[in-house]
Amino acid sequence: MARYYSLKDVAERLEIPEYTLRYWIRTLGISGRKRNNRMYFSERDVDYFIGIKSLTRRGYTLNSIKSMIKEEGRSVLLRWAEKELSDRVVSDIRDCIREVERLISKLREVRGVH
Repeated sequence: MARYYSLKDVAERLEIPEYTLRYWIRTLGISGRKRNNRMYFSERDVDYFIGIKSLTRRGYTLNSIKSMIKEEGRSVLLRWAEKELSDRVVSDIRDCIREVERLISKLREVRGVH
């Protein structure tokens, strides 16, 4: 069964204000499912929003994103979402490597090895 997220859940997951998400929805026409007068979004919709966030962080305006969607379809958002998520994974791995290097250095200090 597919999982759906409330507007609040999506905003929290993307670490953006709900009003920003509402603005993106109005401007770019990303719509979820309405149930009990509330909007819910699929995992794919969340990926679209991740793509939008990635593009806006890189300086793209909503109008330019709208043009991209018009030319290439929403798949352009999924590509940017993948890039965003892979960038995060790479960053997390680099952080882990730095932490391991720090711990190795500390261990060497404790052992008196340089």
